Amino acid sequence: MSHSITVQRTVTTTHHEGTAFVVNTGVLTTGPGILKLLQLACGIITVGIMGHHMANFVNSYEFRADMFFLLMAVFALITTFCVVLSMFLSIGTASILPRTFFEVVYHFIAFLLLCAASITLIVKLTDHSVYRYRDRNYEPKLAAASIGLINSLLYLCTFVMALRSWRLH
Repeated sequence: MSHSITVQRTVTTTHHEGTAFVVNTGVLTTGPGILKLLQLACGIITVGIMGHHMANFVNSYEFRADMFFLLMAVFALITTFCVVLSMFLSIGTASILPRTFFEVVYHFIAFLLLCAASITLIVKLTDHSVYRYRDRNYEPKLAAASIGLINSLLYLCTFVMALRSWRLH
């Protein structure tokens, strides 16, 4: 069975003293590219909020859920940043990476871990008997967990797109 594939690229080339620096700007205008940019934006917001409000915890139970969420958000943010940067700076990477199984595995694992961390933090924050009334950072942390949940859904969408792309090849 044969498939037809259309690849659209926009490339900006800058020359510096005899060397060419290639920037693949077209990758950021595709559906997967836009999703990855949204994932980066959500990741930056969640890491920023949680990093700013992590100093305020009462006991180890509260700190563990916050730390788990922060670690999963940082994992997703750093890995997604590396993928986007690689695709942005390398035409070869941008054309090959979406067809690899790495995209499928990474986005599925990021979805699972970020979803689990977000739900864990939301459950901890909304447990009235344990936490809510003792933490003055309740609202920002709940916002970060909610954005984390939205980000996990973005990873799920990217996973589905990556799975379809991988199956075509």
